[in-house]
Amino acid sequence: MCGILNYAKKCQYLKRNTYRKFNLLVDILNHKLYKKTALFATT
Repeated sequence: MCGILNYAKKCQYLKRNTYRKFNLLVDILNHKLYKKTALFATT
């Protein structure tokens, strides 16, 4: 039982980590897109 719980915790942690990294990537991409559109808007 302990092994299963431990595995679940690890799995949850990994999921959260990848999700956070993915969110960061999306944020960076959005920021770049925003900068590009802002440049287009000002010119």
